[in-house]
Amino acid sequence: MKKLMTTAFVFVLVWGLFGLLVYATLQGDHSLMSIVVAAYWAIIALACFISPLFLVAVFMAGKESDPMERAKLLIPLKDYYKRKGAIRKFIGLVTMAAIFVMLSYSGWVFTSLFYILACGFVTLLNSVGRDKFEELTGHIVKF
Repeated sequence: MKKLMTTAFVFVLVWGLFGLLVYATLQGDHSLMSIVVAAYWAIIALACFISPLFLVAVFMAGKESDPMERAKLLIPLKDYYKRKGAIRKFIGLVTMAAIFVMLSYSGWVFTSLFYILACGFVTLLNSVGRDKFEELTGHIVKF
């Protein structure tokens, strides 16, 4: 139940923020756009902080010699490093491109460029971490 509530909250937050971005861009509402940009900066900062933490966690689990302890360390990382399907990847790319375009169109070019760079950085760290996670678990994690 806790996972469902967290997933629902994040879903509403992400798509609500995207909807606010679309509305503020189309209406030219600068005050609402400033709030949306501040929220995206917070998301960028959190993503650039959390992804390296997960990467460090998976590499520290790799240093563990006891298989039982290693399994205990890797279980919480399973959901984070789960592979996404093709449709979900496509929706993510389209959403990322739309956010980039709308931020740029609204005049927040530096924010949009930093958003794209942060997305690339997080994707790189996640792919390295997923490769290490799959190496440690011995199988591809896809549910």
